[in-house]
Amino acid sequence: MKNNILTLTGLEKMDSKKDDVYLLGKWCLGDRIDDLETHNNYQILNYHWDDREKLKLDYYYLKKLHDRLLDKLTLSLNKLHLVEKDKRYWQILLDPWLMDYVGIIFDRWETIRIASQLDSKFKINYLENLPHFDASFSYVHQAKLIRTRTWNQVIYQRIINFSFKNSFDFEKITINKEEKFKENFSDSEYNRKVILGIIKIFIRIYEYCCSKFIRNYKVVFLDAYFRPFSFILLNLKLFQLPRIFYFEFLNPKLNNKKLPNRKKLIIDLDYSNKFEEFLNHFLPTDLPTSVVEYYKDFSEHIKKIKIQTKMILSANAYWYSVPKKYWIAEQSSKGVSFVSVSHGGSFPAYEEHFDFEEDISDKRCTWFKPLHDKHVQLPPNKLINLKNYYKLLNIRNSRKLLSIIGFEGSGKWAHRSTFRPVSHQALLTFDFSVKLVKLLDKEIQNKTKIRPQSNLGWNTKEMYENYLGKKMISQEKNYYKFISHSKIILCLYPETTFSESMASGIPTILAYPENYNERNHKALGLIDTMKKAKIIFNNFDLAADHINNIWQNPYDWWNSEETCRAREEFFQTAGNPNDSQWLRKWLKFLKI
Repeated sequence: MKNNILTLTGLEKMDSKKDDVYLLGKWCLGDRIDDLETHNNYQILNYHWDDREKLKLDYYYLKKLHDRLLDKLTLSLNKLHLVEKDKRYWQILLDPWLMDYVGIIFDRWETIRIASQLDSKFKINYLENLPHFDASFSYVHQAKLIRTRTWNQVIYQRIINFSFKNSFDFEKITINKEEKFKENFSDSEYNRKVILGIIKIFIRIYEYCCSKFIRNYKVVFLDAYFRPFSFILLNLKLFQLPRIFYFEFLNPKLNNKKLPNRKKLIIDLDYSNKFEEFLNHFLPTDLPTSVVEYYKDFSEHIKKIKIQTKMILSANAYWYSVPKKYWIAEQSSKGVSFVSVSHGGSFPAYEEHFDFEEDISDKRCTWFKPLHDKHVQLPPNKLINLKNYYKLLNIRNSRKLLSIIGFEGSGKWAHRSTFRPVSHQALLTFDFSVKLVKLLDKEIQNKTKIRPQSNLGWNTKEMYENYLGKKMISQEKNYYKFISHSKIILCLYPETTFSESMASGIPTILAYPENYNERNHKALGLIDTMKKAKIIFNNFDLAADHINNIWQNPYDWWNSEETCRAREEFFQTAGNPNDSQWLRKWLKFLKI
């Protein structure tokens, strides 16, 4: 008699001839396209966030839970470290790690809970020789871990052991080949790579001298995502030298002696269900070591930073750099104004990031028109004068290609609760794009180049090669050079790359499946306008027909009255990278 085997991650051996194999999700399949094509041999369970109404309910529930956890963690971490810091301070240190963690664990919990309620009682191959994962060092460390089969297998088995033991049958097994994963991040995580070249060596010397002799800055820009020329000009207008503060924010040497006792960290959440009880139990174990064990090292390190300022402005330092997070948190607690800046944008998602960036900021500079009372719309920092840069790279007469900007999503597993495609949902965009390309005229197909996103698990580069041929894959390493060779640009998702393409002035089309791409209600009117102008499509055959029709003279369409009106509305609403008044507007915001 065949068993109903439930495979959790694909680390377990799957034999559909011997047993009826069920997959918890498509992530159980291999990393190659031929593995994905064997999915008909297995039955794949429905994914809970394919139900978008459930996603909305879950998102708002998790957002409130995230806030409750921050309240408790503020008390717990103050007690552990014998300090009296406020909630905002700890949120700067904990998010986005905590924001992601809550969504990740809930996603894994729900997949197990739903599987446990199905009629068939599944048999699970319980892996005994899994490695032990210590707490991650930081957000970056966690982001790498969650994409591995081994880490996810550990989490699924942890969830089953905690609450679902009686819902499954078990067979304890060992595996011969575990997923390989490099876990040493301490040296490379934030410290920049050694830079060769005369110009960059000069920058190091310049940075060193500034760090020794200059202390006062009107505004400290930390990874603010301005393009080099605009960054230099803005600083000079502020009568200060442009700095990246390289030496001030190198990682300190971490002390492995006299570490605080993590076991004393108790969350004491007033939990109302088993999932919250699970979080209450495991969150103290999983909190990043940079906030628990190495809190004193980083706190002492930033005391040595002598920078004086009234404002800190950053696009992503508070995401990725532990020393910068500590310094921002400490300076904010002393009354220094902290301004977060969008590091991307186009059509904002339905909801995003539990609003943590608004919570930790005094103001937030956005590309899109304000959606929150802390938002201030300013010319897009990352895109200012980008059109001129494209002109330097290439001339219009050499633009001959249909350039397709690929999309892979966030990997095989959900990385947070979000209104963007996660897990297998990203494959819908891949299928959409392949069908679109196959409907193009042969002349256009021969001039089509695709730039796949980096492989985060689905390896869409190999998938495109399999379905469309290797010749369609662009070999251009420089993203902006890839764009500059375009006769028409085709974007496959409504995010930053679309804004970058629009900024180029090259005819641009956005074609993507609406499923799993819910946009904020304030963006829907603009999207409708751009659909009428045939800039945006949610139907692959209509998009292909449009490209076929305009290919010979795309500027006839691009410069038509209706299309120009739609383009202008986009720049007014979603951010104008070619605003001639960009410098005045930024200086006015900075109150200089």
